[in-house]
Amino acid sequence: PASGSAGRRSKFLSLSLTNAARPRGQDADGKARHIDHIADVELEAAIRLVVTAVGGAGQEEIVVATARALGYSRTGGTVEARLRKCVQRMVEAGTLREQLGSLIVG
Repeated sequence: PASGSAGRRSKFLSLSLTNAARPRGQDADGKARHIDHIADVELEAAIRLVVTAVGGAGQEEIVVATARALGYSRTGGTVEARLRKCVQRMVEAGTLREQLGSLIVG
């Protein structure tokens, strides 16, 4: 059996069985989950994957590309706000850093 711990991170239950969260896209019906049903840790994992895949980008490009990766056909105000908040938190934590005008994985 796997060992680890459970706890809360915001309103979501978090398991520490592994260090990496796996972002999910659309469901089996091809619908994106409501942004409020996605934990920040999953959004941050998606952002990290997008930034790694493109080799760095501006915040606007990261927000749009991450929204698409999560299955959103457009980036509305709520989706944009949540993703921008996660990007900012990642910059403050050093997970992302600025280099030559682009954000890269730190």
